[in-house]
Parts: sequence; structure tokens; C-alpha cells
Amino acid sequence: MLKKKVLQATVLSATVLSIGSGALLVFNHQTTSDKIHAATSDKSKLITLIKKAQELHSQYWTPATFNQLQVALKAAQQVNNQEHATQVQVNQATNTLQNALNKMQRQVGVNKKGLQQQIDVASTHNAADFTKVSFDKLQAELIASRGVINDANATQAMVDNSIWKLRNAGLNLVSLVPLRTQLGAATLYQATNYTPYSFKLLQNAINSGKMILVNPDASQLNVNNAVKQLRKAVGTLTHELPSLTYTQPSGTSIAFSKFGNILNGQQVDFTSTSFDQSIVFDLIGNYNDGITNAPQSLYFKPSQSDVETPINSGQLTDSQALDLANFAAGMINMVRSQIGQTPLLVNNDSQSEAAAVATNYSNDNWDGFAKPLEAPHNLAALNAANKQFGNYNLDGECMSYTLNVNKSYLISQYGANMATAKLGLAFDIVRMLYADGGINKYSHEMNLLDLDSAGNLIKRETTYLGLATDKFGNFHIATTHPLAPDEKQGQFTNQ
Repeated sequence: MLKKKVLQATVLSATVLSIGSGALLVFNHQTTSDKIHAATSDKSKLITLIKKAQELHSQYWTPATFNQLQVALKAAQQVNNQEHATQVQVNQATNTLQNALNKMQRQVGVNKKGLQQQIDVASTHNAADFTKVSFDKLQAELIASRGVINDANATQAMVDNSIWKLRNAGLNLVSLVPLRTQLGAATLYQATNYTPYSFKLLQNAINSGKMILVNPDASQLNVNNAVKQLRKAVGTLTHELPSLTYTQPSGTSIAFSKFGNILNGQQVDFTSTSFDQSIVFDLIGNYNDGITNAPQSLYFKPSQSDVETPINSGQLTDSQALDLANFAAGMINMVRSQIGQTPLLVNNDSQSEAAAVATNYSNDNWDGFAKPLEAPHNLAALNAANKQFGNYNLDGECMSYTLNVNKSYLISQYGANMATAKLGLAFDIVRMLYADGGINKYSHEMNLLDLDSAGNLIKRETTYLGLATDKFGNFHIATTHPLAPDEKQGQFTNQ
């Protein structure tokens, strides 16, 4: 029977090698007796006593008995960790540990050693590293704990309670060190190296972090979130690109990134919309109306006179329409100059023809914004206006709905004034130039820059721009050129 048991114990670690038609059993080198004992030794009581011994703390027991227990506990742990300890070894370690536990003697009187250790740890904290409220709570518990230390009549229950309160106050300290470190690193970045919008996001995160830093009752979650926002803002900093800037005599200024290569049919395509914050406007980088593909860096700052000039987007005055036309032409001419194209001009005739286009739309009750995306233009209105001005050819029309009376995000946010009108106009013109009107590809870029279908420059001696709004508040940007002696007007068709 013993022989069978030995075989069962050893075969578990044997290696079977197939040789021809037979099999060879190769056993490991451990002894049979070890295998039998390893399989039959019972450590359950030893493990229970080890756990019991580990729960005892030195402050409540005499040094002699506690030290004796530690010796027995260490020996018991060594036996428990031996994979092949015999039952004799296990029983001996169990008895030794049990005897040590039986001989444990409690301290006479109250033991304040643990409380003093906790006081020593709590006293090392620096007030500048934590919020005032959390540090004040720790100081209050320190004062109370020192009182217990100095109280000759303090009970062990009072000591234990003080230990718990002091440790808890330390755990609830709100550390400002990570935030102060992150703020220090964030302030090293220079505005001149990054786009205005991305740097503004960093400044906002820095300002929020500073507010948390001086908040006496900030939570650790507040601090951690501020650190997270700072790291995110640093990670999204965008290096400044070379930009084109146009400033009107009134002081209103627009700047946006230069084109990489707009000729030969290539386009610059951007995937995010970014506005910088100025005194009046802050679109927080999101236009909220589905418009996408604007430059990474678009900076608009209005003059105070434009802010203070009210408008009716569905009925601009002649002087307001002329000012907006010159603003639009000034923007577009920055790009035309970059690619070697002649500048757009604005005159009375171009303004009158744009006004005729807008009037025709109004008379036909044609709101381009409400029309299908693929057919927003009123061809009959365009052809009628073109025929009315027989000395010119109406080359094209671009429409912007940023001031549409039925969906005017800008006016609802910033009021009906010339600054709002120019911001909306600037936003859409940049979209048209950079991404050809977003997903629609309506050839705005070709029209405004005088490019043919292959992206080559169309050379004309003079090209004019006119601008007006219809009764719905939609912008109509019309480009025209004087007819040559042998040239006839074109017609707008669906082809």
C-alpha cells in the first residue's frame, strides 16, 4: 500500500518520453518521502495563528512578550513558506507560536507611543503645500492630540481615538504641490510662438488653476482636474503659422493663416474651427452651426466704432454695404496678391449690381439658406441683374448666411452691429477661400480669386466686387468685370 502511494506521488512530476513502441518514465530527483509529506502536511492551524499574531501591535503589549512573539512569528512564516515542510516541522512551529501568544502580557497603564509617532509625522507638513482648510483641520487635530499626550488622566480609548483622527486629517490633506508645479511649467510658454486661440486656451487653464490655488476650501478633485486641464492645454498648443493681416481704416482687423499652395487645383483643408477671443467676441473655437473646415488660426478684432454701429441685416444702408464690400475685398485681395492675381476693386456700379441681385432675391421671396444645399442660388435673379448692367459681366455670386434673420447665431450672441457683420463675413470668406465652402465645393475659391477649372489664374485688367444683403439678411457677394468690345454677357444655367 505504501509503495502504491509513493508511485502516485512521484508520477505527478514524471516526464514521459516515447521511444519506439515503448515508453520511458523519467522521475524528478525529489525523494519519495518528501512527496508523501508535501501531499499530506496540514498548515491550516499554523496559518490561523500567523494571522492572529500579525494583528497585535507593540503599543499594547510589554516589549519582552511582543519581541518573543515576533521571533516565533518569523519562524512560523518561514515554515509556512516552505513548499515541502514536513508535518513535524509544521506542528513544531504551530506549538511555538501558540505558546508565544499565550504568554503575551498587556502594557500596564496607557500606551501613548503610537500617538506620539503620529504627531511626529503630522508635524512635518508644510502649510504652503496644502489648502488652508485642510491644513487648519490637521493643526486642530495636532493641538488636540498634544493635549491627550499631556493629559495624565487620558484613557487608552482617548489615545486610540486621537490616533485615528490625526491619521484621518493627514489623509484628507489637499495637496497643492502638483498644481503649483504644473502652473510653473505652463507659464514658461510664450504667446508669440503659438496661435492666439490655442494660447488663449492655455491662459484660461492657467487662470483657472490660479483660482484653485488660492481657494482655501478646494478639494483634491478640484486640484487634480486643474492639473489635467493645464496638461491638456499645453498638449493642444499650436505653433503660429505665417498669417495674412488686413486692417481697415476704422481699426477693424482680420488675420488668418497663409495658404500652402492654392494654385493648380490644390486646397488647404483644415479640420477644426478656431476663433481667438477679443474684447467683444469669443466663439470658444466652435461656431455651433455645423460649419467646419476653417483655418487653425483666425484672429478678428473689431474697432469700437464698428461695435457701436447698429445694423439691420435685412436692410443695410448704402454706406454700411459699401464698408462691408471694402472689408471683403480687402480680405480677398490679401490672397489674390499672394498668388499674383490683380486686386478686386469696389465702385458704385459693382455695388448697384450686387444690390440688384439682392433685391431680385427678396422680390422672389428666395431665401438661399432655406433652399437645398445643391441649389441655393436664384439663377433668374442673377441673370436679370446681369442684363440690367449691360457694360459688365456678372462672373459669379457667393452667399453667406451668417446673419440670416432666421438663424443668426452671431446676432443672438453679440448683437446686430457692424462688428458682428464683419465677423460673420470674415468667417465665411475664409471658409470659401481655404476649403471652397466646406463640403459643398461650390467653386467659391475659383470665383473670388479668378481661377479656371484647372486652378490657373484668369488674367483680367479689372475685376470688381459688390456686396449687399437681401431681406433675409443673407450676404450676396457679386464679382463682375467690364466687357471687352467683342465680348458678350454670359448666362447662369444649371449646367
